[in-house]
Amino acid sequence: MENFEALSAQFGVPLADVTMIALNAHGVCANNGLGRARCMIAPDAAQGRVFRTIVATNRVDSRFDIDGDRLLLDGSSIGRASKIEHDDARLGYFRDGQRILTLNTNARSHCTGCVFCPNTGSDASDPKVDTATDELRNWLSLMCQREGIADLSRVEQVNLSTSCFGDEQAAIEHLRFLRRELNALGFRGRLGILSSVIRSRAGFDKVVHEVGPFALFLTLECVTRRDLWLKESKASLGTLAALDLLRQARSAGCSTGVTLVVGLDLIEDVCAWLSEALPELTEFPNLQVYQVHSRFMQAAGAMGIQPIRWFLEARIALENCLRPFRAQLRPEHWQNYRPFWYTQYLGEDLCSPGTVMFSQQAAAP
Repeated sequence: MENFEALSAQFGVPLADVTMIALNAHGVCANNGLGRARCMIAPDAAQGRVFRTIVATNRVDSRFDIDGDRLLLDGSSIGRASKIEHDDARLGYFRDGQRILTLNTNARSHCTGCVFCPNTGSDASDPKVDTATDELRNWLSLMCQREGIADLSRVEQVNLSTSCFGDEQAAIEHLRFLRRELNALGFRGRLGILSSVIRSRAGFDKVVHEVGPFALFLTLECVTRRDLWLKESKASLGTLAALDLLRQARSAGCSTGVTLVVGLDLIEDVCAWLSEALPELTEFPNLQVYQVHSRFMQAAGAMGIQPIRWFLEARIALENCLRPFRAQLRPEHWQNYRPFWYTQYLGEDLCSPGTVMFSQQAAAP
């Protein structure tokens, strides 16, 4: 196993960042969260900083553990852990205080899923919302009451984390429904979708004109072995087609981002594709540390036998790739709970307020 302090010195990466990357990669021994947990972590190496993260649990070979409110490494306390809960797919929750709202109104947990995704088949509390009734509007109103806010007028962005819409038109219809229900409660901000199902210029024109302002967060996930990792509907989008898709979305007036799970591909393949995609992105790419939930997932990854060293090399390679866009694109903690950057990005202090996710009751009233 790697020595984190030695790796910090060797790679010039703050110890807190090394620790959090390793925690994401290895998970914890304890079975808090029944296989996967949301929690708040305050590393001793980053005094005064608290990070929301999602980790694999019940990983008996991990050096990390949670005992009460302490995060342990090899039995020694290295930080605090709090607000530990099962990472189920739920109907909705706030990020970054009450500025960002994530919705799972199409029953994300019913997705047939990709190989690396632990949500497939997991217990969840995200029922598919009945779009013919006021079910969602009533639930949103109740959520506002719980949060002590009058309506959604101060929410800047709502992002739909989707399941299997099946086709472009079904996704667009659901976005129309969401815009109507959200606007009824005062929302006037940007509506986004995490998906790869909208693929035509006509589709992007529709969403911009009918539900805009709009953001596409393309769930590409990986750039090689896509038939191995992804369900068929995702794997059918090739990497060159994905670049064209981002160009089409951008030219139609959409904001654009992309999700990549780093560890599924060789890092040079990721950087080669990302370098082509960056001119088409308006949002910092969601670059997630590949989380191992089983021995198969460990063996199928690209990290080799020294995963933390590999991820630190990946972080440096990604920074070099992103460097020309540092003025336009910068990571924010609320966007990604499995990131590569915690206290520093490109050698500069990284401090954003969005490190807390406020949980909501998932059942609609």
